Amino acid sequence: MIRKTRWAVALAFLMAAAPAKAGSTGDLYRLCTGNNPFELGYCMGYVAGIWPGLSCDVGNPTNGALEQAFKNWAAKHPEKWSLPAWLGVGEALRTTWPCH
Repeated sequence: MIRKTRWAVALAFLMAAAPAKAGSTGDLYRLCTGNNPFELGYCMGYVAGIWPGLSCDVGNPTNGALEQAFKNWAAKHPEKWSLPAWLGVGEALRTTWPCH
């Protein structure tokens, strides 16, 4: 029981330290290009979390490669920054690693 309580407390601290949720592609891009280590970690986790739902048999890119693909795409497409973050990430990853 004490172990579960410790985990719950640790999780609460981590959640409190996490940045605000990225609602739009532009929000996520700003988190990904900032200097805050928590926001940078959030960015990589968010982008890497989208990948499994999109992957076609196109290899196994690293989390860093996925993040960089999103940042490159978002920098070239500011007109898409109003899209929901998950949709922008999906489009960025599909553009970089299209399904055949």
